[in-house]
Amino acid sequence: MFKAVIVDDEEDIRYLIRYLVEKSKHKVEIVGEANDALSGIALCEKLKPEILFADIRMPGMEGLEMIGRIKQSLPDMQSIIISGYSYFSYAQEALHRGVAAYLLKPLEEDLLEEALKKVQRILETKQKELLHQKRINAELKKLQSYLETPRDTGKQKEPIQRAIEYIRENYYRDITLEEVAGVVFMHPTYFSALFKKEMGQSFVVYTNGLRMEKAGRLLCEGGLRAVEVSHMLGFRDVSYFNRVFKKYFGKSPLEYKEGEKKER
Repeated sequence: MFKAVIVDDEEDIRYLIRYLVEKSKHKVEIVGEANDALSGIALCEKLKPEILFADIRMPGMEGLEMIGRIKQSLPDMQSIIISGYSYFSYAQEALHRGVAAYLLKPLEEDLLEEALKKVQRILETKQKELLHQKRINAELKKLQSYLETPRDTGKQKEPIQRAIEYIRENYYRDITLEEVAGVVFMHPTYFSALFKKEMGQSFVVYTNGLRMEKAGRLLCEGGLRAVEVSHMLGFRDVSYFNRVFKKYFGKSPLEYKEGEKKER
């Protein structure tokens, strides 16, 4: 329900406006009346109406000046002028002051009905915009609160740290760069560059390094052959395993195994 105030020095006009507003069944309630501009200003400051019905000529102050003063504190208030003067200059000035409607006396019911529809539509639109803005502000406040809340680094780990954990848990399989990049939700090309930047070596070199350390232990402690170890560590080709092993240790799997035996 929108609150409305009537300011007019003619009692009959105030009565007629009230009667027609109540008859219209619009969401408008007359909450106060005044018979001069200064009283009207005081009343509006107290009641804070959304709608003002006002005469243009009243004792003490022009209606348009009164509206201007009231709108300083109630900028969204909608005004409907009801005047006995049809001068173009009055209507022009009223539009300049943001008056929603300029009606002439004697007041016609259908014209007041149109004016009420117009101001109600304007006010409902403003209410929706305000509600929408409040929702936006609430969401922004939630987002700001989230961003300002310290993150638990034990749970919210950096992408490369998560990638390394995944590699260490799965290096014995034939995992690929694309697979690990998918785990940390990165494009493979970007992940490859970031991994090398942070680790100082490529994904392949790092992963094969883990495999080779494990391969050396399996060869010496497990009594396994190179072909068995290669399959256990995700190498599909034993010859490729042998090349990687020799590049890492500087000797073949057999040479490495024999050398470890001699040292013991």
